[in-house]
Order: sequence, then C-alpha cells, then structure tokens
Amino acid sequence: TVSLIETAVTDVTVDSSITLFVSTTKQLPVVIAPSNATNQNFTLSSSDEAIVRVGAFGIEGVSTGTATVTVTTADGSFTADCEVTVVPITSVTGITLNKATTTIERFYTETLYATIAPVDASIQKVLWYSSDESVATVDFLTGLVYGVYKGTATITAMTTDGEFVASCLVTVIIPVTGVTLTNTYSRSAITLDDSSTGSLTTNIFPSDASDLSATYSIDDTSVATVNPTTGLITPVDYGKATLTVTTNDGGYVDTATVVITGKDTYTV
Repeated sequence: TVSLIETAVTDVTVDSSITLFVSTTKQLPVVIAPSNATNQNFTLSSSDEAIVRVGAFGIEGVSTGTATVTVTTADGSFTADCEVTVVPITSVTGITLNKATTTIERFYTETLYATIAPVDASIQKVLWYSSDESVATVDFLTGLVYGVYKGTATITAMTTDGEFVASCLVTVIIPVTGVTLTNTYSRSAITLDDSSTGSLTTNIFPSDASDLSATYSIDDTSVATVNPTTGLITPVDYGKATLTVTTNDGGYVDTATVVITGKDTYTV
C-alpha cells in the first residue's frame, strides 16, 4: 500500500485593504502557504453583508461603507482579514478622441487617445475596433493603429461603462518612392517628327502608390510643349529640349531628352 504524503497549510495572506465600487464584483487574491499545500481550499465571510456580499464569483460591493472580509483555510483554519471599502460609482457620460481624422503610411503605427467624461468616472476602460482590418488594425486595449494597406477605415473607441463611442477616420497611404521616364526601348529619350505628338512612359514606384499623378514641364517651349497633366508632347519646331516629370507625392524628379526632327528620322 502506497501512502500519499500531504503537505499541510501553514499560513494564509490577503491584501490588507481594497476599494470596491457599488454593484461591482472582484476576486480577492488569496495566497496560501506553502504554495504546494495539498488542500488549497478556503472560505470567505463578510462582517457586514449589507455592504460587502461574498459570492461564488468573489466579493460584491452592495452599498457604500466599510466591511471586513475574512479568509479561512479549510486546512488548519488559518485566517487573514481584508478591509473592503465600498464607494459610489461615477458613471461615464461620454467619450472623445484626440483626432477625428488621421493619415498614416502603410506599415507604420499611430496611437489614438480617448478622453472619458467625466474625468473622475469610476470605470475608465475603453475597447477599440476597426471597421476594416484589411486597411488598418487597432489594438483592442491600447488604441495603437497599424496601417495594413491603402484605403480608409473607421477606428472606434467604446467605453465599457455605458458603451459610449467615438470614432476616427484613418486613411492609410502608400507613398511614392521614385519615378522614371522611358520609351519603348527603355531609354529616357523620345524623337518626334514635326507633325506628330507623343509621350514617354512614366513609371512611378511603387506601382500601387496611393498617388500616381505627376506634373510635366519642358525647358524650351520653342521646340515643343507638353501637357502638364498627361505628359503629351506637341512639336513646335526642330530642335532639342528636356522634359521633366515631378511626382505630386514626394516631389521625385526624372528627365528625358525630346528631339523634334523632320519625317523619316529614326527613333532614339
């Protein structure tokens, strides 16, 4: 026959005092010594159940006042007392955010901040949600927003007391990182005869940048003119000029040579 050796309880401790709101429940942190004691069971009792009620889910604040909750171990009947002060709850009446709109880059973060009214509300907890997590995610508890992909998403903060809400419209952008001008032969030049129009291919990087627009200019309008929005080149007279493209996002620049000749001239 094998006999199990039991480890007896030698002590029990609990916080000496805590504060509890009316109509809220809290678990009382009880520590039994030694930690490997065989019988970890204990009971709770209240000196005044009209103020603090003991239940299956912890202790509950019933009305304002102070009561003593006593912990008694099942093994050895060791006891410890906790003075519980029950205070009235100040309800939340509203919530605001530090921003109504914001813009962040993809793969970057920004923390939104909530202000609860009144400032002395008893329960200050806020939960955060995103309307579109393919665009932006938000930490459920901290309000840290992460840009996933370009687009817009509404980030909402909700109070756990009263479920008041406030929102921020988040726009996630993918910024431009560069631009090049090329012709069909991947060269930064174009040759036109004096009776035709043409354009170079504008390559903005990355290709899925939020703003793919650019502005075009030419340094010698006696040779050719250019549509500032589309980049279409119109010859004016024989000669050579420099075409410049500037991205509207970031101001990245590239140039190409424009040659205007008569017909039957080879393309650069």
